[in-house]
Amino acid sequence: MLAAFLRTVSAFCYRVDVVVTRWIHERRGAILYEIRGECLRCGGCCDTPMLAVGRVLFHSRYLRATYLWWQEKVNGFVFLREEHEGHVFVFRCRHYDRETKLCGCYRTRPGVCRDYPMNLLDSPNPDFIEGCGYYPHYRNADAFKHALDDCEIPPEKRAEIERKLHLRD
Repeated sequence: MLAAFLRTVSAFCYRVDVVVTRWIHERRGAILYEIRGECLRCGGCCDTPMLAVGRVLFHSRYLRATYLWWQEKVNGFVFLREEHEGHVFVFRCRHYDRETKLCGCYRTRPGVCRDYPMNLLDSPNPDFIEGCGYYPHYRNADAFKHALDDCEIPPEKRAEIERKLHLRD
């Protein structure tokens, strides 16, 4: 009961922070990508949530321990491993049912779950989960595509460039 209350309060605070931060970034023109596609209910984002954190939190023993405690006790995320590149913690969610592909705490799910996949757009090169129906699209893709038209690039190489730069329609 307490964990659900804390998740609700935390999700509210997270949402306020996200809305304000995105508003500031939008005003500065710093939002480079938009989300396209739709959820295919693959469960990749729910089964093993991956949370990127700042360098200080990742390397500080006490901040790290507090963060991991919060994720386990409040959000129900069981720590699996860390990825040093990108300062990422990988978890398993106790609320996710792999058979039904449903969330056991959907109404009070953590803010990071509510914000998926938008939270991936904060990275310089958003990389979505394999098989996810959502994908990032670079907002200035048409200009890049026109520039590529002037280059003599084999079709397979052009397709690779467009995929890696998130230029597909």
